[in-house]
Amino acid sequence: MGKFQCTTCGKISTDKNEICQAQAEIGAVYTCHDCGNKSSRAADICNPVKMTPSYFCSTCGNTAIEKQALCEPVKL
Repeated sequence: MGKFQCTTCGKISTDKNEICQAQAEIGAVYTCHDCGNKSSRAADICNPVKMTPSYFCSTCGNTAIEKQALCEPVKL
């Protein structure tokens, strides 16, 4: 199942149609250890930590490894 990220707002989804400026499919996601920003490119993050999310929030687009970390989790 593909994962797509918006190049404008950073939202991640399995449905390319939910993304306003979808880039190519992504694999791992990098999250900043300090501020929590996320991106599919480590160069965009100030202190990157690589993660492979299993879920994303259908409300805010945040990603997480564990389902309980999100308010409206959707499996990737």
